[in-house]
Amino acid sequence: MSMIFICVGFLLYKEILGPGSNSEKIIDMINRIDSVKVNSIKICRTRLDTGTYVSLVQKDIIIKDRKIINELCYDLNQAKTNFESEKNAEWVCRMEIEFKNGTIIPFGLCSQYHTIELNVLSDGEDGWVYGGMQADMFGYRIKKYADSINGK
Repeated sequence: MSMIFICVGFLLYKEILGPGSNSEKIIDMINRIDSVKVNSIKICRTRLDTGTYVSLVQKDIIIKDRKIINELCYDLNQAKTNFESEKNAEWVCRMEIEFKNGTIIPFGLCSQYHTIELNVLSDGEDGWVYGGMQADMFGYRIKKYADSINGK
């Protein structure tokens, strides 16, 4: 019985006082991102690069080109917040959007064969998962950009 109270208490903390309390705000911020306010978008190598997961990039890539940032922000505005998540990732990467005011939003990107899943995280790839979005065009454009930098 006490274990149930501990679990319920933890869930209430996470959603009301803890990192989950900002989840809708952060997902909404990404889904309604204004490219004018974005300073850069960073594609990071993931530590999850194992036999199961392959990192999209082997070294971090920082995007500062305004045209590319505008296109990527447009793609994020088109992302779906309700979707069916698949398993078995083809590739993964960690990303950060840095705003001109210094705010940084970390998230993970994962190609799952038929969809690109964007998971909004509280702290890089080790943080709380606030939620996910299906961001196919954003993911395809990120992969194309990363491949062009990596010479593929």
